[in-house]
Amino acid sequence: MKLVINFSSRTTSSDLQMIIEDNIDKRSGRVFGPKQPGKKMVLFVDDIHMPKVDSYGTQQPIALLKFLVEMGYIYEKIGTLDQKIIKDF
Repeated sequence: MKLVINFSSRTTSSDLQMIIEDNIDKRSGRVFGPKQPGKKMVLFVDDIHMPKVDSYGTQQPIALLKFLVEMGYIYEKIGTLDQKIIKDF
C-alpha cells in the first residue's frame, strides 16, 4: 500500500495526522495498521521542507513525522490523548 502526501506551506501537523489516521484501521487494543490487513504502508512525502516554520524554529508536520518514525506511535488529538501504536508503516 502507498500513501502520497504533498506538503505545502499551509500543511499543519493536524492535517498530517488526519491523513495518516484516515488510512489506518484498528487492529487490537491501541494497535493500528494499514486498512488492508497483511499489507505494509509506504509513505511518500513530496516537498518535505515546504511547511511554514513556527515561532520555535520547527516545522511541526516534519516533527510529527519524525516522532512517528522514531517512536512508532502518535497520540490521539481529541479525548483521552492515548497512544496509537502504528504497525507496518
